[in-house]
Amino acid sequence: MRRKDREVRDIGRITAILDEAKVCRLGFYDSEAQEVYIVPLNYGWQWSEAGTELPEDGAPQGELKLYFHGAKEGRKLDLIAKTGGRKGIGFEIETGFELHPSDKACSHSAAFKSLIGTGAVELVEDSEEKIVALTGIMKHYTSRHWDFTAEQADAVAVFCLTVGRLSCKEHA
Repeated sequence: MRRKDREVRDIGRITAILDEAKVCRLGFYDSEAQEVYIVPLNYGWQWSEAGTELPEDGAPQGELKLYFHGAKEGRKLDLIAKTGGRKGIGFEIETGFELHPSDKACSHSAAFKSLIGTGAVELVEDSEEKIVALTGIMKHYTSRHWDFTAEQADAVAVFCLTVGRLSCKEHA
């Protein structure tokens, strides 16, 4: 990371950003169309055995999973199927943007908190894991617990990005 003074490696601060932010953008490379496809999504997350600090190499300790849901068909699911769970799917999460204006155009600045990284995306087929994922997504947005039946979980596609590399920046 070029701006080490803005780097965040403290897991508590990183999880606070995951909680505060509301949109995760996934980026896929569509080899047939020869273009990048980026899609903004609602998300939930789980981090098992996170430790206290993100290692220098950006490979999270434990397992950081970002969960998403959507329709059972479409370009996003086609691209997930094509990746076959391979690494290389990009993601970006941000929050707290605030412009710091200046009298000079090139002296403007901004406050922000952001996470970027890569990982592997796979469809979640297990009903119990789908329920855990949907419950986490709803808790992220409503701060309360919701119950789902297996039938409700099976009515939607749920997919998971397991984070392989992550970096976090914050500027006040």
